[in-house]
Amino acid sequence: VKGLDPDCFVVTALKPRNKAFDKAQEEYSHRSPGPPESWLFDIVRGSVYCKSYKQVSDVNKWLGKNAHILTSKNRFLQPCFNGYRDLL
Repeated sequence: VKGLDPDCFVVTALKPRNKAFDKAQEEYSHRSPGPPESWLFDIVRGSVYCKSYKQVSDVNKWLGKNAHILTSKNRFLQPCFNGYRDLL
């Protein structure tokens, strides 16, 4: 995406196995089909830090064309209690 430097991309470690197991048991044990772990979507994580709304829009378009997005959570309209906004 135009204008993004390599340091704007951060890939974090995989979610630890014990945290993934705990989350699956606590949040997805009632879902069907499959085991609760099959409902985890945030095992692989990373961030893209954008400097403008245009960059956010361009990254979103690029991801739409080049990645298989299962679900997302838009926290721009309703930011966190401290004002932090992001797209998960």
